[in-house]
Amino acid sequence: MKETNACTMIRIMVVEDNVDYRTVIALAIDDAADMELTGLFGTTEIALRT
Repeated sequence: MKETNACTMIRIMVVEDNVDYRTVIALAIDDAADMELTGLFGTTEIALRT
């Protein structure tokens, strides 16, 4: 994975109830050099409480 400037990083919080989709999305974000996964949640209620 390439190093990038922190100012150009896209920070993403994923809210998806299907664990398989959530896993695939997280893997894709982890592989992207300009994206950072900041949270991974199964419901909006849990995401908003965090």
